Amino acid sequence: MMFVAFSHPGLHRDWMPYTDRLDYFCSLTNNWAYALTVEKLAGLQVPERAEYIRVITAELTRLQNHTCLVGFLLMDMGALGTPLMYAFREREKILDLFESLTGARMMCNY
Repeated sequence: MMFVAFSHPGLHRDWMPYTDRLDYFCSLTNNWAYALTVEKLAGLQVPERAEYIRVITAELTRLQNHTCLVGFLLMDMGALGTPLMYAFREREKILDLFESLTGARMMCNY
């Protein structure tokens, strides 16, 4: 019998909350990287639909991250708060999608 966490069975389930908090902008992407590692070690095959959902959520995570960072960059370059408010407005739409998918807006996990 193969244990993913070697001498501590079930340890792989305990690490997912920690990957959530590595970068709160990209929590889903961090979870995905950890889940891929565990799946490869265990020799698990993920359904194709799950892979599509992962890619879509990863792209949405990247989009909301870059939108916010561009808003902060423009504010640092001298634009008052307006570009940042527009960036946060667009980010809210993506966070609403995450909330409907996972039940959480920031530390998404499903």
